[in-house]
Amino acid sequence: MVGQVPLSRGRNRDIVVIGASAGGLDPLKSLVRGLPDDLPAAVFVVMHMGPTSHLPTILNRSTRLDVAPARNGERVEHGRVYVAMPDRHLLLHDDHVLLRRGARENLSRPAIDPLFRTAALSFGGRVTGVVLSGSLNDGTAGLHAIKAGGGVTVVQDPADAECADMPKARSCGYRLLSGLRSFFASAEPLPPHPAPARLG
Repeated sequence: MVGQVPLSRGRNRDIVVIGASAGGLDPLKSLVRGLPDDLPAAVFVVMHMGPTSHLPTILNRSTRLDVAPARNGERVEHGRVYVAMPDRHLLLHDDHVLLRRGARENLSRPAIDPLFRTAALSFGGRVTGVVLSGSLNDGTAGLHAIKAGGGVTVVQDPADAECADMPKARSCGYRLLSGLRSFFASAEPLPPHPAPARLG
């Protein structure tokens, strides 16, 4: 049910950015599986990867939403999952997708921080940022930008993550996502500046 998705209620949180790395595939699939078929939001995914990626195909098996590789210049549309592809940062500018071969960040391209930063700049309080399992600290600066812009910031509970570095880097001051699907099943809207809490 659309009304059960907190990111889309009341405050028009219709831009969802998700970052994952080592150990993040299974929680990512679970998270995407929990999205309703008529989701009134656009979802953007960056996962650290090698020179090739089959992530769009893998995620397509978990949802009836349209999952596809992000394309440079395309417009942002609700009900779609845009997936970063190898060797290009996934960025957002106004209501368009940009792919850029900029410098690596946190040893990665694509990296999570560029997506989160540009989402915060373009969409402000409409953004929900989610960091899942991963190593090092990619996503830390990006979550800070989202929170500063009035968006919602969520991290996977480090205790549930296969690799807890990324969630642990920003677990203080952000909602903890212990039950991935329960985040989307909650009937309560998220506050504009969430306090630390465990969702489950």
